Amino acid sequence: MASIVRVVQIDEATYRDRDGEVERSQPYVVETTGPVTDLQIRRSGLIPRYRDPHPQGDSIVSEVEIGERRGYVRATSGIYDVTVRYTSDEASVPEEEDPTSRPTVTSMRSEKVRVRTVLDADGQPMLNTAGDLIEEEVDETHYVFHARRNFAALPRWIEDYADAVNIDDVRIRGFTWRAGHVRMEGISLPGELVWENGVPYIPFEWTARYRPRRPWNEPLLNRGFHELDAQLLEDAFTSGQDPADFRVLKPITIGDPEELITEPAWLDENGVAFRDAEGRVRVPRPEEIILLPRKRHLELPFRVLPW
Repeated sequence: MASIVRVVQIDEATYRDRDGEVERSQPYVVETTGPVTDLQIRRSGLIPRYRDPHPQGDSIVSEVEIGERRGYVRATSGIYDVTVRYTSDEASVPEEEDPTSRPTVTSMRSEKVRVRTVLDADGQPMLNTAGDLIEEEVDETHYVFHARRNFAALPRWIEDYADAVNIDDVRIRGFTWRAGHVRMEGISLPGELVWENGVPYIPFEWTARYRPRRPWNEPLLNRGFHELDAQLLEDAFTSGQDPADFRVLKPITIGDPEELITEPAWLDENGVAFRDAEGRVRVPRPEEIILLPRKRHLELPFRVLPW
């Protein structure tokens, strides 16, 4: 690891205004054995740190500015220009507060989104009087949360929570939002660390979206062009064998002569098309329709996140 070889102090510049306030600018040249970070230079103990007093006792450090690596003493070395600024106006220099200790700031806005759906406001399939499925475009109001917080390092949870949905109720902005309705969206962060009060941090931002009317993991309709062979399943039940060993697919047909269906048919809990007493494929009653729970988005606890 590169280390600091020496620090050369250059002539200090002092300014005094009409009110007697003192401003000082003290340049340094830092020689290293190779590239080093701002943090290594600031914490080396070889240059004054934030709010350190000036040797004359009339001012304190208000800022430590570190320039880019600008030159080489040897092929493996580096030179950095450092400027330490002092002020006698101590009230203008904040206490060394850790910016990562500040709470999350979360803003909120509503957004209209047009989506295609086959489910009504109660989460049930929309059917016409003949039992055909209706697909419509509807406007949904979503609430978008924009959260900002300072982190000392990139939080590890950002990978796991990409597009994840809350498995639990989560409290944001003093209100409890229902499980399954909040989905994590994008993140934003700068390319470099930010320094404040001598502390480096990452100003990290993320967004989440609340869908009030329906959950993000919507159920699937139990429909298809194939069904399980009902006769084989019945034979398995009758003989006491495991029906799982007799799950044989066959295409669903209608008419005489039989023809393949051109629209998916509704299936019952056994994966068999609904039929009437004469074996013809029929439209199920609304209470017979089966919705299959499906997890399109990973479900994770959101209450553990720093909202």
